[in-house]
Amino acid sequence: MTRAQRGSKTYENIVDNQIVVEEDNVFQERSKKFGFEFLLKDLFVGMNYKLEQNKLDRENVVSIERKDGSKIFFSYFKVTNAGQPTNRKRMQIPENYYGLDINGTKRKSEDTYFFIGLYPTGENDNPVYVLLDNDGFSLNPQQSYSSLWINFDSLFIANTNGIHYAINRRNGNKYVCFQKKYWGLLMNAIVENDFTSIIDNQMSYIDKTGNIESEEDSKYVEMYDESKDAFVYNKKAKLRKNSNYRDLILYESGYVCSLCNKNVTFKTNANKMYFEAHHLIPCNFNMQQQFDRKLDNPANMYCLCPECHRKIHFINDLEVDGLLNLLYNKRSKSYMDNYNLTLADLLSIYKKIDRKAEEEM
Repeated sequence: MTRAQRGSKTYENIVDNQIVVEEDNVFQERSKKFGFEFLLKDLFVGMNYKLEQNKLDRENVVSIERKDGSKIFFSYFKVTNAGQPTNRKRMQIPENYYGLDINGTKRKSEDTYFFIGLYPTGENDNPVYVLLDNDGFSLNPQQSYSSLWINFDSLFIANTNGIHYAINRRNGNKYVCFQKKYWGLLMNAIVENDFTSIIDNQMSYIDKTGNIESEEDSKYVEMYDESKDAFVYNKKAKLRKNSNYRDLILYESGYVCSLCNKNVTFKTNANKMYFEAHHLIPCNFNMQQQFDRKLDNPANMYCLCPECHRKIHFINDLEVDGLLNLLYNKRSKSYMDNYNLTLADLLSIYKKIDRKAEEEM
């Protein structure tokens, strides 16, 4: 299919919170004031990280440095209309793009790589940003243009709700559409180097046609990889845990206890109500060996008030089953889809473990 000429096709776009149908040249005109310099000023300027800019042949790259010296690279491309009769959007990667082969220096395994783009909404200069994992992108020269596809509904959900996470079943492509207000939350996960599991309550799967699948209530959980997800400390095997998940699950829950619905405890120095995160399937190295997918994941975590969290670990054996039943049934399909875990399996696990010892781990 030949690429559409600008202005020759109409597309669905977002303008001031409304979906409108407009010609591509109108969209292009609105896009002119959004570019790499706008992205730098809006997202990166003023960050508490060492910031570097790299100007490559036909794209812009910004990198930040972690405390351990490794770098996070963001390669910027605009989000454009599809050029095809579809409502999807794309970031178009040019031919002969080497995937961040900067000045002859190849990518390093300890560094992290992303594509980042912005999509104008006409909403008081408040665009929707798109962040895509670039780790799987080929380092070999591209002989033609390549398109990274973004579902239009994902952009609209992010425009409305602030953030949307999507996974393309066809090619495994993962991306996050988000407003600026969520940039801090994303950056915390990025710096923790566990960015691919950013999951929002509005998470969706993209089907083979490029559309959002309907009624998916299962949160996506990555496969467990012992070489990356475990380590040895004091001669004992331990799981690496992402500290950002605690903040994420409390944020997603709205700081409301998943058992008693309490939303008031006491305030921390950060002026937030204090709540705790609980892994329903105990998250330790020995338990992880029984499951293919990661136990340290928001899909296996709940926001609990301090009292209910203590109950899970210390209440008598006769009463704990009722608490486990309540939590499991909130996500029964997700636990079956991701862990093949029935309620009976969960109750059996808790009968075999030392709940007090798990609380102290």
